[in-house]
Amino acid sequence: MCRMLVIMESKPRLDKHLRSRLYDSLVKAARMDPYSVALFGEGEESHGDGWGFLSLRIGGRGAEGYMLYRSTRPIFEDDLPLGYQSGDGLGVEILHARAASTGMPVNIFSVHPVEAQSPEGYKLFLAHNGSMDKEGLARAVGAGVHEKSLYNDSYFLARFLAMRSEDIASGRALEEAVGYTRTAMNIALLLLSPRERLLVVGSYYKVGDKPVERRNYYKLYVGRGEGAIIYASSTIVDYYNPAPGLIDWAELPNGAFDVYSIKEGGVDYERRLYIGGGND
Repeated sequence: MCRMLVIMESKPRLDKHLRSRLYDSLVKAARMDPYSVALFGEGEESHGDGWGFLSLRIGGRGAEGYMLYRSTRPIFEDDLPLGYQSGDGLGVEILHARAASTGMPVNIFSVHPVEAQSPEGYKLFLAHNGSMDKEGLARAVGAGVHEKSLYNDSYFLARFLAMRSEDIASGRALEEAVGYTRTAMNIALLLLSPRERLLVVGSYYKVGDKPVERRNYYKLYVGRGEGAIIYASSTIVDYYNPAPGLIDWAELPNGAFDVYSIKEGGVDYERRLYIGGGND
């Protein structure tokens, strides 16, 4: 399983000290996660199976660039090449520290954010927390035996969604994908196409047994303040709160997925989708 952090900012840029504190809270949550121990047991306290980040920056006069970094080293043992500082303007960052689900490969191909391509050639990047039906998703995208040995469930989820990129904003693709959920489909998804830059962040999890522990582990927070919109896995806020008094945090309802359109002038909040019925 995993811990995630998403930062959206516009002018003025997020204070560098606050950004550093957000990064530091993710590192601490990846190193020692009490919620993970409560749900999965002793020996499951860290998210050390690699980490990565995607940073998108949109500047003036239509300038645009992104940086993708993925490493098999634990985030708490790696040098963090973070904070893509390519001029002024709008910035979006997706960060992910991975703890591989049982039976999933541990390699560079399975580090998040994973990347997929739509039939039209558009880029889709996905960070995911939870466990999906890998075999079912692999069949749905027509993957062979070799691919299944190399890639994890999140990669096939990304391919599944990329094949349905035209239906992501409406929620139809997400509703289909939720049907393959084993434990949770908490996602941060960025779609880049000639027409739009679409960001979707949301949380869907099954309560099952140990409902309190599952909610504590899988819940996702959304925070606003200091000119930024921030999404963070539960441990980051509950145990290592990076911005007491600066960011107003609220728990995202189970089954809620927020859709944003990212433009040169700023972030436009499109809608909140409710997928899979939720479990609250």
